[in-house]
Amino acid sequence: IARTGMRPLEEMVAATRRIRTSTLSERVRLEKPPSELAALADNFNAMLARLEDSFTRLSRFSADIAHELRTPLSNLRGATEVALSKARTSAEYQDVLVSNLEECQSLARIIDALLFIARADSPETQVERKLLDLSDELRKIAEFYEAAAVEKRVHLSVEAPGGVQGWADPTLFQRAVGNLVSNSLANTPEDGAIVVTATEDDSGATIV
Repeated sequence: IARTGMRPLEEMVAATRRIRTSTLSERVRLEKPPSELAALADNFNAMLARLEDSFTRLSRFSADIAHELRTPLSNLRGATEVALSKARTSAEYQDVLVSNLEECQSLARIIDALLFIARADSPETQVERKLLDLSDELRKIAEFYEAAAVEKRVHLSVEAPGGVQGWADPTLFQRAVGNLVSNSLANTPEDGAIVVTATEDDSGATIV
């Protein structure tokens, strides 16, 4: 009787032993378990589902970051190799340095984003809300993505009257809208258009 009563628990132990980071899709499945173990199995399966989702998003995020880092690094290497292929004038070397500086700034932004994500779950992280000129902020974001839009033959524009304001953390605001613009660029076909608008009424500011 004791062995029969313990069998569902033994099945749970065996199932959990099989689970690794590579097998998070596994679930604990018991045949006619007692109600106490059924609740435990359900909660354990729910935890596994959350872990699987987190690992999937982390893997996707790592691939995206690798892609983001590859572009500026390739540009830096390409520009430097071309500059070193033969003797050049001071003005030409200066152009290369300016171009490389822009790519370094792009790398710095990516690293800042990584550091922000690493600190995001920390209780010490503080959101610094400021009164922003949203029209100005949106134009800065559009300017940053303009080169990528031209490369994809997508028209990127901002429709925001001057004076539209809103309370937000500047870094978080730029990152949030920047992510939306980046996703739009990835999913908009050639000769398409992306329009970023800002409006304001009694309820607050709205970004579309």
